Order: sequence, then structure tokens, then C-alpha cells
Amino acid sequence: MGELIDAFSQLDQVLAGIVAEGSRAEIVLDEVEGGSIRSKLRSIIANIPDDALKDGEWKKVLGHFLVRGKHVLLEWLNENPEVTRLEQVRELQSQLAVEAERTGARLLPMYRPVDLRTLLGVIAEIDRSVLLLDPRDTVRYESPYGQVAISHTQHVHEELIRELLTREVISATDERIVKVKKPDFLGRSQWVLKYAGHSIHANFDDIPWLLAYQSGEIDVKPGDSLRVVMQEDVYYGYSMEVIHATYTVVEVREVIRPVLPYQSGFTF
Repeated sequence: MGELIDAFSQLDQVLAGIVAEGSRAEIVLDEVEGGSIRSKLRSIIANIPDDALKDGEWKKVLGHFLVRGKHVLLEWLNENPEVTRLEQVRELQSQLAVEAERTGARLLPMYRPVDLRTLLGVIAEIDRSVLLLDPRDTVRYESPYGQVAISHTQHVHEELIRELLTREVISATDERIVKVKKPDFLGRSQWVLKYAGHSIHANFDDIPWLLAYQSGEIDVKPGDSLRVVMQEDVYYGYSMEVIHATYTVVEVREVIRPVLPYQSGFTF
């Protein structure tokens, strides 16, 4: 239940974002009843400037949309047990826009559509929280709009999200020097390297070098650097925004030790 409440809190945050960037919606656990576990949730809306809206009832308008939006999304999940096309998610985006119109949220002057990537991410979080349950357990969302069962189905995952949102992949292979932050002592996919000032996760396709390292023939410590041939695949979305990037070390050419600072001797 804790995981599910967290996922619904993220969903409220996404839906509240239609009004203004930086707006905030928090879910508060008001009450828990015994027997079948039943929780009552309350949404708190904040960080939207009152002077930006003439109508003082804007919080009620947005609150109605948050309740209705959750109901619509859960119904859509039941109707789409398998998500394979971006058009399916665009349909959900359109349904939420219709509900924003019906509840009056779309009339708020700072309205903007729900972001597709963010929407898919919160669906993945709901899936993950429900899949933690025993298959015999049931979950349902109750609101003034009725009851909706939440199915034990994984609708989306990170790889599928990337695939749905990607229009084009551009690959480049070149020689780079990367710093080792965390080596993978057992596998080939959990190396954490530092490049251009930020951390990246890289796969290693140089199997002979990797086996020599994992058998102890090559010594590499965190803080050492590697001269490598690296392939970078950049995934671009339909608005040509960067969706994701992957890194693969094709060849390791050299281990570079850090240069220790020179310290002069002192005589006392």
C-alpha cells in the first residue's frame, strides 16, 4: 500500500502540472481501516500563485480534476492491458484533456497538456507497486465517480517507454578517456564511469580484457582512468529531444593511474 500511495502521489504531481510548472500536489493518508486494508487519501494542492488566477475556486477545480484524472487513467489501464503503440498513450492524453475541459481545469490560464514521457513513467510506477502484491489480492480505487479495479499487469517498462517515444537513434564510436567510479566484478553491464563531468552506466563488449580483469590479471581501482573505444547511442524523440543514451565500451586500450601530487621533503 505504501508503494501504491507513492505512485498515486506521483500521478497527482503529474496531473497538477497541467496548471503550472512547479505546482505541487501531495497525497496525505487520512485514515486506515482494518480487515481488508482500506485507506482514505486526501490531496493537498500548493505552489500555484493565487494572483495568477482571478477565480478563487481554482483549487476546487484542480482538485476535481485530480480525482477524475486518476479514475480515467485506471480505466484506461484496464482497457489497455498491453501497450504496444504510442497512439494508445496519446489517446489517454486526449482523454485527460477532455476531463480537464469537463472539470474546468482547462480554463485555467496556465493549462498545458500532460507530458507523454512523464505519464508513461508514472504508469510504470503504478505497475511496479501493484505487482508487489500476491496474485490473490485485489486493489480498487473508489471515488465519487465510482470504483475501478487495478489489474496485476505490467503495462509498460523502461525499455518499452524508450521504444515508444523514440523517433531516431544516432550512433557514434570514438576514443575517449573515462574515469572508473564503480567496476563490475562479476558481469559486463554494471560499470559506472565518469565522462564529461557526469556518471554513465556502460556495457563492456571487450570480453578478453574483461575476463583478464575479473580473473585478477589486470588491476583497476576506483579513481583509475581507462582509454577506451566507446560507442554512444543517442535516442531522439518526435520533437527531437534526447530521450535516452546508452554507452558500450568496445575496446579497452590502456589503464591510466592517477598522478599523485608532488610533495617536497622537509627537514626538522
